[in-house]
Amino acid sequence: MKYTITNTGTDWLLKIWEPAPMSNNRELPFLYKIKLRFANEHEARKVLDHYLYHQEIMRHVGPDADSQMAAYSHVASV
Repeated sequence: MKYTITNTGTDWLLKIWEPAPMSNNRELPFLYKIKLRFANEHEARKVLDHYLYHQEIMRHVGPDADSQMAAYSHVASV
């Protein structure tokens, strides 16, 4: 996973993407790309940290990650 945080002059732009090798079937060099805008760099970094934290959890949880994260989200919201 790669990311950038850029000051655009009017706001802060956070881009997160997962690179993917080019192939005959792939039109773009990434699996996904997220672009989010924030009023300040601190907010962009908070969201990035949150995203990185959840990516790390998903990497360690394994194939049942979706159901386990759903259960965690339910407990966390109670």
